[in-house]
Amino acid sequence: MKLKDFFRMLIAICLLPLAMAAAGCQATGGDLATKIEAGLRANLPQACKVTKAAYATFQQFVQAEVVSTKVVNKVEVTYAGVVPLCDGDTGNVTLADAVGRVISAGLAINQAIRDNKNKVEMASSG
Repeated sequence: MKLKDFFRMLIAICLLPLAMAAAGCQATGGDLATKIEAGLRANLPQACKVTKAAYATFQQFVQAEVVSTKVVNKVEVTYAGVVPLCDGDTGNVTLADAVGRVISAGLAINQAIRDNKNKVEMASSG
């Protein structure tokens, strides 16, 4: 599966519970909020899995030494912020914020990979 497909799946995983709850729910606001939270809670592990996979791919770019120090630092800081969330330590972070942070980290990693893909291909062929 390509990386862009991973991120499409990640976004769908996180937005599907919201869409389903909003479209099919005739319930009160409290019931809707409970359903949304349950959906986010159920999908956070999958979002983490996809982000961790993207990070592992990014490490190949780092090892090929084609990524600038600035980009590596940005990705490392972003990823470090989600590792505790993915390990279950949400602290004072809301569930919605945790999912948002995981998606943001995944998108930052994806952007770094896309920006450096040609460099990796050139390094491996030359």
